[in-house]
Amino acid sequence: MLATFTNGRVTLLQDLVFGLCVLAEQGPFPFNQLTLEEIDLVLSLIDFNPTCPAEYTESLRFHRKALTDKAEASQPTIVCKWCGVQTATPCDYSPTHNSCEHA
Repeated sequence: MLATFTNGRVTLLQDLVFGLCVLAEQGPFPFNQLTLEEIDLVLSLIDFNPTCPAEYTESLRFHRKALTDKAEASQPTIVCKWCGVQTATPCDYSPTHNSCEHA
């Protein structure tokens, strides 16, 4: 079992039921239920403290990467009407050049 880490601003612990958690006012809050903003806040509160066990920071970074990958995958893709290229933003068609920005 990991040691509880606290630096006066944040307390991290390993709960037998929830696993790695942030200690909140309501009790332990699991890392895997944190939002991207909450993970960034916890990482900033840890502030690269060398006494923080690596398992905590690695787990937070893992969950952060999973959330960012999920957000990137859920972004809608648009198919260009003129050339068929998939893009995240609509492209402009230039009638004078008879092409879009992808061609």
